[in-house]
Amino acid sequence: MKKLASFLIAALMLFALMIPASADMEFTGSVEQKPAPEVVTQVDENGNEVTAIITNDDGTQVHSLDPSELIITPISEVDTASEEISEALRNAYQQLQNTPDVDQLVPEVSLVDILQKMGSSSKVEDLVVRDVFDVTVTGEAAEHLSAEDQYITIRFDLGISPTATLIVLHNYEADKWEYIPNDQVTINNDGTVDVKFYSLSPVAFVVDKTETDTSASTDANAPTSPQTGDESGFPVAGAGLMVLGCAAVASAVVVWKKRVRN
Repeated sequence: MKKLASFLIAALMLFALMIPASADMEFTGSVEQKPAPEVVTQVDENGNEVTAIITNDDGTQVHSLDPSELIITPISEVDTASEEISEALRNAYQQLQNTPDVDQLVPEVSLVDILQKMGSSSKVEDLVVRDVFDVTVTGEAAEHLSAEDQYITIRFDLGISPTATLIVLHNYEADKWEYIPNDQVTINNDGTVDVKFYSLSPVAFVVDKTETDTSASTDANAPTSPQTGDESGFPVAGAGLMVLGCAAVASAVVVWKKRVRN
């Protein structure tokens, strides 16, 4: 029985050494608490201030959105969202949490190459998720966006510099994600970002971990999201397994001691 106790202790130590390898994708510390990125109005070709603009591939503007047609739902509001949006947003967030790094989320492209083409000095391991939210349009806007040759341009206030590293990911179907090409993402001098989408659903903004998050204040009552470098996807299950492992070792030692006494 002494050999069994030694074996269990060794196994537990080996398991503890394996913990760092199970780290999941990193997030900024306020993802689950933040409101949605603020949408900034634009001026359409008629000189009207609008919420967003839908355009044909030939550059013709076909529809200007008013505020009622655009719904932005951050992960912090997932519990109060419609059932459809809530389900899609929860699934997207879970996928982000359970993926080791951004590169594995979109295996069809090389983020190393993308970062190089962007002229970014960031590495894939430097990237963190700073915003997770769903984008939905209604009414006439939804009808226009259903056409394959039409896209919507939304301007977000991210408060980042024009030279910032920004990756936009789109969860377009179930567990499938796409990288929004760099030519569809424009960082403006005032810190706003214009993003062109051909379809809408959950979106994630990914930045270098050194980027300053200047978004609106968080909800103090909201749950705390994983911190940068925090392997918080593990502790609940991991701690339980460690407790069980320790209990097993302790039991083995007790049994062995009783047998020695007998």
